[in-house]
Amino acid sequence: MLLCFENVSFFYEKNGNIIDNLNFELKEGELAVIEGKSGSGKSTFLHMAGLLSFPQSGKITFMDKDVSKYKKKHELRRSIGHIFQSHMLWKDLSAKENVAMPLVLQGISRSNAHKIAEEWLCKVGLENYINSSITKISGGEQQRVGLARAFAHNPKLILADEPTGNLDEETGDKIMHICIQIARKNNISMICVTHNKKWNNMFDSEYYFEKGKLHIVRRNDV
Repeated sequence: MLLCFENVSFFYEKNGNIIDNLNFELKEGELAVIEGKSGSGKSTFLHMAGLLSFPQSGKITFMDKDVSKYKKKHELRRSIGHIFQSHMLWKDLSAKENVAMPLVLQGISRSNAHKIAEEWLCKVGLENYINSSITKISGGEQQRVGLARAFAHNPKLILADEPTGNLDEETGDKIMHICIQIARKNNISMICVTHNKKWNNMFDSEYYFEKGKLHIVRRNDV
């Protein structure tokens, strides 16, 4: 099991429970989609899945490590890629530099990082925009740069938070298909939070959050 939540609860002192006694499992290569209204607990769940927040009670295991007890959490975080709704790209850098920079920060040489970045930009269909400024390409193309950046360091898990929320329907469909295709081909697990139900049947499992509770809708064998 790649990621496991066991009886996990998370709360803020002023607001009470945000996540209430949550249990969740994600296998290697499994793609899960999660729905829910604003404030239902989705964002807090993604923060914990990304090892950015930690529960007050319960246990989270990632790659067979109890994350609350594991001291080198930064090493585990390197196995997680993030795709954001608002791209979160450096506007003063080119597409290639946006993908390469996190790799350089992880200790990869700049020349190798640029080579990897070029390969991944080609994989997401941006071979003609490798050296383009982020400010000179469209929103859909920017999101493709975000995909390349998320996958470039060969993660075990992708966390996608409304990855098509700022895109038109046609562009959003293309982005989601590319994302799922890459994850399937490379046996990468993914948790995708979205309000759009049209892609749910492309995922192995389907959940929804309601008032801090995670409910399972469907889960196929992986």
